Amino acid sequence: QVNLSADLVEAPFAIADIESLHVEAVYERGAVDIRDLDLRTQYGRLLASGRVAHPGAPVKEYWPGASLDLELEIPEGDWSFMDQFKLPSLKRLNGQFAGRVRVTGTTDDPRVDGSLRSAPFNIHWLHLDELTGSVHADRDQLALGDLVAVQDDLRMNGRLEIPVKLDFLSEPTSPLDGPFLMEIEIPEGSDLGALTHATNAFASSSGTGQAHVRVSGPLRHPRYEGWARVRDAGFVIKHLEEGYSEASCDATFSGDVVTLANISGREGLAG
Repeated sequence: QVNLSADLVEAPFAIADIESLHVEAVYERGAVDIRDLDLRTQYGRLLASGRVAHPGAPVKEYWPGASLDLELEIPEGDWSFMDQFKLPSLKRLNGQFAGRVRVTGTTDDPRVDGSLRSAPFNIHWLHLDELTGSVHADRDQLALGDLVAVQDDLRMNGRLEIPVKLDFLSEPTSPLDGPFLMEIEIPEGSDLGALTHATNAFASSSGTGQAHVRVSGPLRHPRYEGWARVRDAGFVIKHLEEGYSEASCDATFSGDVVTLANISGREGLAG
């Protein structure tokens, strides 16, 4: 049996600059029991405990294929950590987050399950005050389920599945021909005024709406299915001075086509 208690401070690594690291662990019969791990970097803080085991493996071959049973807590994290991996599906992701996950499986075939809360959450053109939900990841996919997204008075529910090649032996990749899924549900009577802050499209917005949209297919070119309804809306599109008011329409999404019906409204001050 080998007992380990170690501290490391101000150590630069390729993946992150360690501000401080404290580890207490016991090695016995091919297994490392991590009693306490506290890691702080420029991206936040990670707490961990659990077991890594690979009985019979020599030191140089211990990590590849080792079995995992770890509890991880991230009390404070920053999505900018993901920038270094250059995943197209997570481009322009930023904000702060916290979460708890359990990591099982092996280093070459891991499984991650848990929950997260991000506040704020920004990705591409979408900006949210808060996003909460469950997390699942395996060697082929990252899935965020039971999502609740909040921006001002607007509340949305959804699910997101992103193709990711994940193991703990190499950097993750996101194949553009892999399966992608995004589902968004906006309840009836939702306040569309929040779209001013939730998207990059509007200088101002108002009215109510409802929608159910499913985006699925290859990440490179997914297809849209679903519908949306807008009632008594007013909006000004960014970089355009013209205003629209008392606008209503029904939209249907199918593949690459959006069909608008029952369109009415007023344009400009005169209408």
